[in-house]
Amino acid sequence: MELIEVGCAQSVYLPYFAKHFGFKVSGIDRSEMGCDRARTILEREGVKGEIYCVDLFSVPVQLIGRFDVLISFGVVEHFEQTAEAVRAMARLLKPEGRMITNIPNFTGVLGEYQKLLDRDIYNAHVPLSRESLASAHREAGLEIESCDYFLPICLEVYNLEGWPKHLLYWFTIRSHTAISRAVWFVDDHIVRIRQNRWTSPYINCVGRKPRAHA
Repeated sequence: MELIEVGCAQSVYLPYFAKHFGFKVSGIDRSEMGCDRARTILEREGVKGEIYCVDLFSVPVQLIGRFDVLISFGVVEHFEQTAEAVRAMARLLKPEGRMITNIPNFTGVLGEYQKLLDRDIYNAHVPLSRESLASAHREAGLEIESCDYFLPICLEVYNLEGWPKHLLYWFTIRSHTAISRAVWFVDDHIVRIRQNRWTSPYINCVGRKPRAHA
Protein backbone atom coordinates (compact mmCIF):
# COMPACT_ATOMS: atom_id res chain seq x y z
CA MET A 1 0.00 0.00 0.00
CA GLU A 2 1.12 3.55 -0.70
CA LEU A 3 0.98 6.55 1.64
CA ILE A 4 1.65 10.22 0.90
CA GLU A 5 2.15 13.07 3.34
CA VAL A 6 1.09 16.53 2.21
CA GLY A 7 3.27 19.13 3.91
CA CYS A 8 6.15 16.69 4.48
CA ALA A 9 8.88 19.26 5.25
CA GLN A 10 11.47 17.58 7.53
CA SER A 11 8.91 14.86 8.26
CA VAL A 12 9.53 12.14 10.84
CA TYR A 13 6.18 10.55 10.00
CA LEU A 14 7.19 9.02 6.66
CA PRO A 15 9.84 6.68 8.12
CA TYR A 16 7.46 5.87 10.99
CA PHE A 17 4.67 4.73 8.68
CA ALA A 18 7.13 2.85 6.47
CA LYS A 19 8.76 0.96 9.33
CA HIS A 20 5.75 0.28 11.54
CA PHE A 21 3.03 -0.28 8.93
CA GLY A 22 4.95 -1.30 5.81
CA PHE A 23 3.77 1.53 3.57
CA LYS A 24 5.60 2.63 0.47
CA VAL A 25 5.92 6.34 1.27
CA SER A 26 5.97 9.61 -0.62
CA GLY A 27 5.65 13.25 0.35
CA ILE A 28 5.00 16.65 -1.18
CA ASP A 29 5.89 20.13 0.04
CA ARG A 30 6.61 23.45 -1.65
CA SER A 31 9.64 24.24 0.54
CA GLU A 32 12.87 23.12 -1.11
CA MET A 33 14.71 23.21 2.21
CA GLY A 34 11.95 21.22 3.90
CA CYS A 35 12.00 18.63 1.12
CA ASP A 36 15.78 18.29 1.37
CA ARG A 37 15.44 17.68 5.10
CA ALA A 38 12.70 15.10 4.53
CA ARG A 39 14.99 13.24 2.12
CA THR A 40 17.82 13.40 4.66
CA ILE A 41 15.59 11.91 7.36
CA LEU A 42 14.48 9.08 5.07
CA GLU A 43 18.09 8.32 4.18
CA ARG A 44 19.16 8.44 7.82
CA GLU A 45 16.40 5.99 8.75
CA GLY A 46 17.19 3.67 5.85
CA VAL A 47 13.78 4.13 4.25
CA LYS A 48 13.16 4.52 0.53
CA GLY A 49 10.69 7.19 -0.44
CA GLU A 50 9.86 9.84 -3.02
CA ILE A 51 9.76 13.53 -2.09
CA TYR A 52 8.21 16.00 -4.54
CA CYS A 53 8.85 19.73 -4.16
CA VAL A 54 5.61 20.97 -5.70
CA ASP A 55 2.56 23.06 -4.93
CA LEU A 56 -0.49 21.14 -3.71
CA PHE A 57 -2.60 22.54 -6.54
CA SER A 58 -0.19 21.55 -9.33
CA VAL A 59 1.05 18.07 -8.50
CA PRO A 60 2.55 15.77 -11.16
CA VAL A 61 -0.04 13.74 -13.03
CA GLN A 62 1.54 10.45 -11.91
CA LEU A 63 0.45 11.21 -8.33
CA ILE A 64 -3.25 11.57 -9.15
CA GLY A 65 -5.38 8.66 -7.88
CA ARG A 66 -2.33 6.72 -6.73
CA PHE A 67 -2.41 6.53 -2.93
CA ASP A 68 -4.23 4.33 -0.41
CA VAL A 69 -3.67 6.75 2.50
CA LEU A 70 -2.98 10.48 2.67
CA ILE A 71 -1.85 12.20 5.87
CA SER A 72 -1.41 15.88 6.70
CA PHE A 73 -0.41 17.57 9.93
CA GLY A 74 -1.16 21.27 10.14
CA VAL A 75 -1.81 22.03 6.46
CA VAL A 76 -5.45 22.70 5.53
CA GLU A 77 -5.97 25.37 8.20
CA HIS A 78 -3.57 27.65 6.31
CA PHE A 79 -6.02 27.97 3.38
CA GLU A 80 -8.94 30.37 3.41
CA GLN A 81 -10.94 27.94 1.23
CA THR A 82 -10.54 24.82 3.34
CA ALA A 83 -12.66 22.59 1.12
CA GLU A 84 -10.58 23.49 -1.94
CA ALA A 85 -7.40 22.40 -0.16
CA VAL A 86 -9.05 19.15 0.94
CA ARG A 87 -10.35 18.58 -2.60
CA ALA A 88 -6.85 19.08 -4.02
CA MET A 89 -5.49 16.48 -1.61
CA ALA A 90 -8.33 14.05 -2.33
CA ARG A 91 -7.27 13.92 -5.99
CA LEU A 92 -4.20 11.97 -4.87
CA LEU A 93 -6.28 9.17 -3.34
CA LYS A 94 -7.46 5.96 -4.94
CA PRO A 95 -11.18 5.20 -4.68
CA GLU A 96 -11.77 3.93 -1.12
CA GLY A 97 -8.55 5.66 -0.04
CA ARG A 98 -8.39 7.30 3.40
CA MET A 99 -7.38 10.84 4.28
CA ILE A 100 -6.17 11.55 7.82
CA THR A 101 -6.16 15.27 8.58
CA ASN A 102 -4.71 16.71 11.79
CA ILE A 103 -4.97 20.43 12.62
CA PRO A 104 -4.43 22.58 15.73
CA ASN A 105 -7.61 23.59 17.52
CA PHE A 106 -7.61 27.38 17.63
CA THR A 107 -11.35 27.84 18.17
CA GLY A 108 -11.36 27.71 21.96
CA VAL A 109 -9.28 29.02 24.84
CA LEU A 110 -6.08 27.74 23.24
CA GLY A 111 -6.61 29.91 20.19
CA GLU A 112 -6.90 32.99 22.36
CA TYR A 113 -3.74 31.97 24.19
CA GLN A 114 -1.81 31.55 20.92
CA LYS A 115 -3.02 35.00 19.89
CA LEU A 116 -1.60 36.38 23.13
CA LEU A 117 1.72 34.55 22.71
CA ASP A 118 2.25 35.40 19.04
CA ARG A 119 -0.50 37.05 16.99
CA ASP A 120 1.38 36.55 13.71
CA ILE A 121 1.33 32.78 14.20
CA TYR A 122 -2.37 32.88 15.04
CA ASN A 123 -3.13 35.03 11.99
CA ALA A 124 -1.43 32.49 9.72
CA HIS A 125 -4.21 30.00 10.59
CA VAL A 126 -7.90 29.79 9.79
CA PRO A 127 -9.51 28.66 13.09
CA LEU A 128 -11.58 25.55 12.36
CA SER A 129 -13.93 23.68 14.66
CA ARG A 130 -14.59 19.96 14.46
CA GLU A 131 -17.81 20.68 12.60
CA SER A 132 -16.24 23.04 10.05
CA LEU A 133 -13.37 20.63 9.36
CA ALA A 134 -15.79 17.76 8.79
CA SER A 135 -17.96 19.99 6.59
CA ALA A 136 -14.95 20.90 4.42
CA HIS A 137 -14.19 17.20 3.88
CA ARG A 138 -17.80 16.48 2.91
CA GLU A 139 -17.83 19.45 0.54
CA ALA A 140 -14.68 18.00 -1.06
CA GLY A 141 -16.57 14.76 -1.73
CA LEU A 142 -15.27 12.62 1.12
CA GLU A 143 -17.28 10.46 3.50
CA ILE A 144 -16.48 11.12 7.15
CA GLU A 145 -15.46 8.07 9.19
CA SER A 146 -14.53 10.09 12.30
CA CYS A 147 -13.83 13.67 13.27
CA ASP A 148 -13.12 14.69 16.84
CA TYR A 149 -11.00 16.70 19.22
CA PHE A 150 -7.83 14.96 20.42
CA LEU A 151 -6.31 14.97 23.92
CA PRO A 152 -7.71 16.98 26.85
CA ILE A 153 -4.85 19.49 26.64
CA CYS A 154 -1.34 19.92 25.24
CA LEU A 155 0.27 23.30 25.69
CA GLU A 156 3.23 22.13 23.63
CA VAL A 157 1.12 22.77 20.53
CA TYR A 158 1.93 26.47 20.83
CA ASN A 159 4.42 27.99 18.44
CA LEU A 160 6.91 30.34 20.11
CA GLU A 161 9.48 30.37 17.32
CA GLY A 162 9.20 34.15 17.03
CA TRP A 163 10.41 34.61 20.60
CA PRO A 164 14.10 35.31 21.37
CA LYS A 165 15.70 32.24 22.91
CA HIS A 166 16.15 33.85 26.31
CA LEU A 167 15.11 32.86 29.82
CA LEU A 168 11.41 33.65 29.32
CA TYR A 169 11.26 31.44 26.22
CA TRP A 170 12.73 28.40 27.99
CA PHE A 171 10.65 28.99 31.13
CA THR A 172 7.46 29.11 29.04
CA ILE A 173 8.37 25.98 27.06
CA ARG A 174 9.13 23.99 30.20
CA SER A 175 6.04 25.28 31.99
CA HIS A 176 3.88 24.17 29.05
CA THR A 177 5.45 20.72 29.17
CA ALA A 178 5.02 20.37 32.94
CA ILE A 179 1.37 21.49 32.91
CA SER A 180 0.49 19.22 29.98
CA ARG A 181 2.08 16.15 31.56
CA ALA A 182 0.40 16.82 34.89
CA VAL A 183 -3.00 16.91 33.18
CA TRP A 184 -2.18 13.70 31.26
CA PHE A 185 -1.22 11.99 34.53
CA VAL A 186 -4.56 12.94 36.07
CA ASP A 187 -6.34 11.77 32.92
CA ASP A 188 -4.52 8.42 32.94
CA HIS A 189 -4.57 7.61 36.64
CA ILE A 190 -7.17 9.63 38.55
CA VAL A 191 -10.15 10.88 36.54
CA ARG A 192 -10.92 10.78 32.84
CA ILE A 193 -10.83 14.23 31.21
CA ARG A 194 -12.79 14.33 27.98
CA GLN A 195 -11.42 15.98 24.87
CA ASN A 196 -13.38 19.13 24.12
CA ARG A 197 -13.63 22.24 21.98
CA TRP A 198 -12.17 24.57 24.59
CA THR A 199 -8.91 22.95 25.71
CA SER A 200 -8.12 20.11 23.27
CA PRO A 201 -5.04 21.00 21.20
CA TYR A 202 -5.87 19.10 18.01
CA ILE A 203 -8.67 17.92 15.76
CA ASN A 204 -8.32 14.67 13.82
CA CYS A 205 -10.52 13.90 10.82
CA VAL A 206 -10.62 10.65 8.86
CA GLY A 207 -12.35 10.76 5.49
CA ARG A 208 -12.84 8.13 2.79
CA LYS A 209 -12.94 8.74 -0.94
CA PRO A 210 -16.04 7.02 -2.32
CA ARG A 211 -15.68 4.65 -5.24
CA ALA A 212 -18.04 6.88 -7.24
CA HIS A 213 -15.32 9.56 -7.27
CA ALA A 214 -12.82 7.40 -9.14
